[in-house]
Amino acid sequence: MIKFAITRGIKLDVKKSPLNYTAVGDSITAGVGASFFSPGFVPRFARLAEESLGRRVVHKIFARPGALSGEVLEAVRSPLVSSALAESELITITAGGNDLIQGLRSYQLTKNEKDISSRLNISAEKLSGIVDHITELKSDSAGPFMVYLLNLYSPVPEEETADRWIRKFNKQIQQLCDHHHFRTVNIYQAFKGNENDLVAMDRVHPNDSGYNRIAEKIKNTGYGLLICQ
Repeated sequence: MIKFAITRGIKLDVKKSPLNYTAVGDSITAGVGASFFSPGFVPRFARLAEESLGRRVVHKIFARPGALSGEVLEAVRSPLVSSALAESELITITAGGNDLIQGLRSYQLTKNEKDISSRLNISAEKLSGIVDHITELKSDSAGPFMVYLLNLYSPVPEEETADRWIRKFNKQIQQLCDHHHFRTVNIYQAFKGNENDLVAMDRVHPNDSGYNRIAEKIKNTGYGLLICQ
């Protein structure tokens, strides 16, 4: 007989071991912009994964607000984070947003598109390094796992030049996810035209509704072979 536990109203199969979920990234992973005592997308997605997969999900967050893509790559390569990633069935990565913001600030002063493009190109290289490192960590993994790379939404949707380069950057992220264990989460599409409802008062980070939308978007991206376990 299969035994179940009821946790927060979710039926979980207690005979199956918990799933490990590691989230690495910047302020989006840290949950900046959420209201006081409200969670970011990581705890929200963990709960949705429990509902979908019927197993307890234990999550760890390694994030620093303001982190550039290169700093996220350094974190991913650190022994502590590498160990957590190697043991995780669910992984989310956010990076590139702060590189974008730096580029936008320079562009607003110079009107030189290279201020945006150069930073986003460097960010894409760092994300490629993140994917390569996780691929190496998981090369001997016997069980299924999913890695979700969240793409970028525009904090200044009215700025067509920035929007164009964000779309180019997001295409580069999509190209990195050419393996069935890696998927792009299209946050750009989810936020486009809905910024007033989903972005916090700082006009940069998601609000509670925005983080909920991100969690739902990750869930809807799918769980791959984890759904069959």
